[in-house]
Amino acid sequence: MKLTHITFENYKAFQSPQAFNIKPITVIIGKNSAGKSVISRLPVLLARALSPLATDPVEVQFEDLDFGGSFRDLIPNRFAHGNLRFQLVFEDAQKTLDLEVVIQNVADSPLQIIAHFLIKSNEGFLLELNWNMAEPSNPFQTYHANGAIDGEVIVQFKGILPVRIMRPTDESLINDAQLKSLIYEIWTATESINYLGPFRAPPKRTYVHKSSQLTNIGHQGEAAPHILCMKSLVDAKKALVVGNGFAENLGGWKLEISTHQEGFAIVLISPTDSNVKINLMDVGLGINQVLPLVVRGFLGSKNTNGIDIIEQPELHLHPAAHGNLAELIVNTAKHENGRFIIETHSENFILRIRRLIAESQLDCQNVIIYWVNNDEDACTTLKPISIDNEGEVDYWPKGVFTEDYQELIAIRKAQKNSYYK
Repeated sequence: MKLTHITFENYKAFQSPQAFNIKPITVIIGKNSAGKSVISRLPVLLARALSPLATDPVEVQFEDLDFGGSFRDLIPNRFAHGNLRFQLVFEDAQKTLDLEVVIQNVADSPLQIIAHFLIKSNEGFLLELNWNMAEPSNPFQTYHANGAIDGEVIVQFKGILPVRIMRPTDESLINDAQLKSLIYEIWTATESINYLGPFRAPPKRTYVHKSSQLTNIGHQGEAAPHILCMKSLVDAKKALVVGNGFAENLGGWKLEISTHQEGFAIVLISPTDSNVKINLMDVGLGINQVLPLVVRGFLGSKNTNGIDIIEQPELHLHPAAHGNLAELIVNTAKHENGRFIIETHSENFILRIRRLIAESQLDCQNVIIYWVNNDEDACTTLKPISIDNEGEVDYWPKGVFTEDYQELIAIRKAQKNSYYK
């Protein structure tokens, strides 16, 4: 199953309900500090809450990610009695699964309470749990598909998923095989939600071989060189594809792995002289910062349920390369059934996507753009922008990507005033 829709409320600056649909290419744009990263990283936060590794309903700090100092930092205005509300939809060819959850903050306490939990499928299964504040010792009631109350129960959660349900009278387990099966499907659907931040790990002159098999490039792309080397050792054809792809997208410089007994190095071969080889550490920042994207784009993915989240893929790259980078991501999504959530400030990136649609190389139904609007007179909202099959948008926020035009007007005005002085 795939996570396809997220509805959220009372999350960070987003107080009113917001809908976020995940397509093969989902692009997020907005001004600085508008809330773009809040949206792009939301699937990572939820994937952890739905993971068997979760220690709290919602963890604000895990691995090397930091969403806040406490749970209250996720709630608008850090309201002491606030809560988070999420609705998630998972789908495959036959099944649809809806999941609703409300996580309540308990004032003057580090506790997070699952105040409401609902899971239902189109196959007829339904389980609902509600926190009974009047009876904190037996705080839940459960409802089944026939709508009848099945009595009070004690629930043990793993993250936001109920993994153990007991009757309070004798603490006997309610063994629901179908619920366990659905939870396993959710775990499987969210285990390959990967995040790559805007600042990639700097390259090293040489790398030591890893003995373990790596499958994720890491939040800073730190594992990309090792994955590339391992692939090149076992699959020379794949390594050639990556090298050629690097050249096609980044000015003709072809990437190559130089291995030796103790480790390996990553070098770039000059497009004009194949005898000139430069260590990746000695080239411009933009080239080495894009390495994780190229590796991800050409090495493939075994899990088509996954989502690759990338913040500012164009960072440190010349604008001329932004369009090629967009095309690389589009081709990866097309040929691997992959899905990408891209946060970007690049006009060229979006223009290339629109061009690919207009040239019938990309289905417009597989693309959506979200504008994060944080006008001072209103709360922060998420505005969807659709693209038709001719590459035209149905809406565009005023003043976005018009800075060059405004600067040109200012220059002309200054020139005119200077002329008449």
